[in-house]
Amino acid sequence: MFPRRGETGLGKNYMTNDSDAFLVDTNILVYAHDPRDRAKQDQALLVLDALVTSKQAAVSVQCLSEFFSVATRRLPDPITPTF
Repeated sequence: MFPRRGETGLGKNYMTNDSDAFLVDTNILVYAHDPRDRAKQDQALLVLDALVTSKQAAVSVQCLSEFFSVATRRLPDPITPTF
């Protein structure tokens, strides 16, 4: 089910020295979703679009957890989680 040490899995390991990926900060995800500051939102969307298009975006589990917390509780129009 999981690759053994030294084997490659289906995903890309971004924790290698030859990686050209950029770790996306939680604030970038929040700014992209928060409409209160259009300038920040536009800039965040441009950054995310460029990183995703070039396949250079990497997002940590911690970042996703922090984004979920902010997006479901602290934004003016919070996301409603569905399970």
